[in-house]
This record gives sequence, C-alpha cells and structure tokens, in this order.
Amino acid sequence: MTEQPETTDMNELFSRDALELTDEDIDSIITHMRNRRHLFTNTATTAAGKPKKKTKAEETHSKLNLGLSL
Repeated sequence: MTEQPETTDMNELFSRDALELTDEDIDSIITHMRNRRHLFTNTATTAAGKPKKKTKAEETHSKLNLGLSL
C-alpha cells in the first residue's frame, strides 16, 4: 500500500512537459527508474554468438518472404 503514492507521483511527473521539470523532479524520476532496473535486467537472454532457434511459424514465415522485393 505504500507504493501507491509513489506511483501516482511518478505518473504526475511523467505527464508533465519535460522542459518544465525541475532538477529535483528529474532526480526523483532517476531514483524511481534505478529502483525498478531489476525488472528489466533480469530477463532471459541468449548466449552471445549462438543464433536463436526459430519456431516452425517463423521458419514458414521466412520461407514465404523469399520472393518478395519491395
């Protein structure tokens, strides 16, 4: 329940014109985003250098687009 005021505050800050934000507003946005960074950095990744395996639908789709030239 303590999260609600912060979220409302962030919604209000993001709805403002970016050129009218104060330094304190920008600092609070940065702090908010840094606190939420783990939500974006802990996603599944593939190993570097290994191509991602295509699904059957992706393979079919790529075969269908071979003859198209735009």
